[in-house]
Amino acid sequence: RLHWFHAFMLSVIAGFAGGIFNFIWMGKPSGLVSNDLTMGSCIIAFLLVNVVPFAFMALNTLPFAIAIVSSSQLFRALGMMRFVKACFTAFKDSPSAYYPIPVFGPIVYGTLLGNMGPFFMKGFEAHIGNGVPWPIQNGLFCASFYHFYVHDHEGPIGESLRKSLPFASALGLDDETF
Repeated sequence: RLHWFHAFMLSVIAGFAGGIFNFIWMGKPSGLVSNDLTMGSCIIAFLLVNVVPFAFMALNTLPFAIAIVSSSQLFRALGMMRFVKACFTAFKDSPSAYYPIPVFGPIVYGTLLGNMGPFFMKGFEAHIGNGVPWPIQNGLFCASFYHFYVHDHEGPIGESLRKSLPFASALGLDDETF
């Protein structure tokens, strides 16, 4: 059994490690310390799960589990897209000589967002020691797809993606809104 503060800090770090460390790499303040709603939400969630009687059992039912998992994945996906866009914006004026946009920086930066918690909590070896875990696979696929579909207007990968998957134009949306 953990002391309440230890459990609270583990919960916060596990949920927001990518948002803490990735911002530090870009020289920006983390949303965890610059936005009061973030820490307030962490406190409320911790209290609901650990202090309020029967809240854990109610939140563990199928409808709540579906809502929580869906919200969690949506939070990760939106965060990943914002991080890919921030990294692309920071380096778009200095692409490599081999491709018209920076490729690996934005993709790795977005992928790391959803994996810093496990890296921090379990360690590098324990997180990837048995192969490529699902959060890394998910992050690489989603970050790559988003980055090339939205940012690559001159290279063959982005053009091929938009030609083979014309969802945005069919719905009357621009690439980023899609």
